[in-house]
Amino acid sequence: MDFPVAIDVAVQVKRYTANVQRPEIQKLRGSLREHDYGFFITTSDFSAGAREEAMRTGGGKPIVLVNGRQVVNLLMEHGIGVIRSTIDIYEFDEKSSDPEPVVEVGR
Repeated sequence: MDFPVAIDVAVQVKRYTANVQRPEIQKLRGSLREHDYGFFITTSDFSAGAREEAMRTGGGKPIVLVNGRQVVNLLMEHGIGVIRSTIDIYEFDEKSSDPEPVVEVGR
């Protein structure tokens, strides 16, 4: 299949528990000399500084950030590595309950 446009993409994926910081985004940007676009995907989230750096256009195009919540949403949306199941939730029906207060016997 022929595509009319070729796009070079650099993708960096990190399994972090702490937020990704600005220097990590700067490192990815520094590797984009030959690439048109950069994506940084993490299981955690991004600091405010990392988000600012990703949106900075002075050193090239913005870098697309994908955090852990977005990864999970994409996996669920496309049915990748997930199984959908349902659970029963029981709620108390106040309309069918006895309005009389409970009386303790023996007091």
